[in-house]
Amino acid sequence: MQITKLEGEAAPKPNVNAYSQEDLQNEFDYLLAEMVLKKMVDKGLISDDECTRISEKNREIFSPRSAEIML
Repeated sequence: MQITKLEGEAAPKPNVNAYSQEDLQNEFDYLLAEMVLKKMVDKGLISDDECTRISEKNREIFSPRSAEIML
């Protein structure tokens, strides 16, 4: 293992995409809405087509970061 001592300047900070409280709340609200939507489909209350349209609307409203990997 090699260790490099940085002199004079502070160590560079890693590029981290931090979530704000609002981001976390949007993620939670989105996931909750999607869970309810899936239950509605499973119970036959809405069709798959309706589910798709509502899910698209949920992504617009909540703007979740996790939606990018869920598509």
